[in-house]
Order: sequence, then structure tokens, then C-alpha cells
Amino acid sequence: MRWSERPTVAPAPGAAEWSAITRTPPGLSAARATARAEWEEILARWRREASGDGFEERRRYLVSCSVELADLPKRRSQSLLALEAGREASQFRRHLDRFRIAGANITGIGPGRASMLASYGIETAADISRKAIADVPGFNRMLTLELVRWRRDKEASFRFNANEPVDRRDIEAMDVLVAARRRELLSELREGPASLRSLAAQIRVARERLTPLLEEAWTALERASGPA
Repeated sequence: MRWSERPTVAPAPGAAEWSAITRTPPGLSAARATARAEWEEILARWRREASGDGFEERRRYLVSCSVELADLPKRRSQSLLALEAGREASQFRRHLDRFRIAGANITGIGPGRASMLASYGIETAADISRKAIADVPGFNRMLTLELVRWRRDKEASFRFNANEPVDRRDIEAMDVLVAARRRELLSELREGPASLRSLAAQIRVARERLTPLLEEAWTALERASGPA
């Protein structure tokens, strides 16, 4: 049976009628106001504990998990296409990553400043940008300009190799993410029936406990709302 075909928790008889009661009208007597307040408190508990909203929300989530699981092969294919389309960008990034700031001949950047940059995640030419450097204390406009100039010098030596396939490491990283998501979805779906049964049982217990209180509060409100 598909998740979309699984039964939902039916609303309790009379719940719609109970929920349709309007707010307290002006000039209500103290007794009627008290009765209404008690009624609204019990009704709020009913909506919170005894309605089928939580069950239906969980069921819809499981349906979405089932759909996503079935769609994973398609998503992997789409990710492969994206990697193929991004081969030049990937090659460019790997090219810049080969040039490390530490030990490079950059005016004003010695071991101390290279360490400071590394502590902010700026270790290679690929990491350099004006925005990234702006977050690093002690790096003024001139130092930033030297770093950006060095990066541009390394960019100029890049040549795209159209015959080079998608990097295997990128495919492996993608497959790791897909496999992890697949495990998460399977775990959710395996636990799904038990979680729905548990929610249904909690709702039944709550309805058995709250129905007499709700009916009692309803009766008290009707009595208090009678002719003065």
C-alpha cells in the first residue's frame, strides 16, 4: 500500500459543531463568561491533543519521503549533468587551489599574515576575494590589493581542458550525499507505520479522556447561555 493510500484519523463526531462557536459577545454575564472560558480551554486542549492534525502532518511527510526516495535516481542524473556543465568551473577551482598563500611571493604577506588568513579559511588563490579578506583583522586596502593581484596572476595561467572528464572525486562526493539521503529516507519509511500507529493510539486516548470534559463544558455553556 502506498503512503498516499493509508487511512487518516477521522475527526471526532461533533468536533466541527463545537469549533463553530463564536467568541464571547459583549455584555455577557459573569457566569456565562466563566462557562465560555472553561469551554474554550477544553476546546483548545482538544485541538492540541485529540485532533488528527498531527497524524495527517506525519502521513503527508511520509508520502513526501516516499516520493523523494523514488526520485533519487533522477536527482542523481540531474546532478551528473550539473557536474558535466560545471567542468570548466571545477577545473578552474582546482587550478587555483594548487597555489597556496603560505610560502608564496606576495608583497606584505609573510608567515604571520598567511597564518592569520588560514585561520579565516583563506589558504589558496581559490579562497581569495575582497569580501573574504574584509573579514580578516589587520588587512588594509593595500594588502587586499596585493592578494587579489596575485590571484589574478594565477587565473591568467588557467587553460580549460575540454577533453578532461568530470573529476571522479566530485562524482564520489555526490554519491556519498545521495547514499546518505537514501539511508535517511529508508529509516523514516521503515519507522513510519509504527509512528502512525503510535499517533493514532495517542489521539484515541486523548479523545476518550477529553470527550466527557468537552461535553460537560458544552452543556454548562448552553445552560449558562440560556434566558437570564
